[in-house]
Amino acid sequence: MNWDNIYYELGEISYDDLCESQYLSKILYYIKESLGDKFDRYDFYIYSSKGIYNLPKPIVISNSKPKVLIYISDEQATVPLYLNKYFIAIFKCYLSKHHDEERIYPFSLGYHKDVPHLSIIPINDRLTNVFFSGNLENDSRLSFYKELSPLRFIPDRVFYQIKKEIKKYFPRDCSNIFKNSIINFTRGFSSGLSGDEYA
Repeated sequence: MNWDNIYYELGEISYDDLCESQYLSKILYYIKESLGDKFDRYDFYIYSSKGIYNLPKPIVISNSKPKVLIYISDEQATVPLYLNKYFIAIFKCYLSKHHDEERIYPFSLGYHKDVPHLSIIPINDRLTNVFFSGNLENDSRLSFYKELSPLRFIPDRVFYQIKKEIKKYFPRDCSNIFKNSIINFTRGFSSGLSGDEYA
């Protein structure tokens, strides 16, 4: 992807090393194809952040082109209202609903770049019924873990008081909840299965 009106804003890793790089490139190619000549009238910013959004310098510098933000990686589901004045539209992962008045819209999570492209297996022919692999260190997944773990009968008040102990000592494999399933909670981001194992 080498277009003059697409900017990737993150100093930690390159765009090609971003987990969703292939997915994002395909989305942008589709947008370019759909908009045709109008595509060049906009600037697109891709921002990956695990914390508070710091405005990239190109946004602060005045530019006459309308700007569109694709904001990924913030799993806290924060709604970046403070960015409205910079963008005509913001597409963000982990939002539970549209914020049409603020021009902020949910953006679907993409696939990881390391998962190989394979043919689609019809659902009735698949060997795994339920699959999940994700980071339990993110508190937003604790309620999901609780529902699948032996701790599901503990009152919420008690469960959340002992969340540090839960993360440290309790089983992370909940695959036995559903027949023929793989349900694992990992200890960190991108620390689960390899791309080939996902496939």
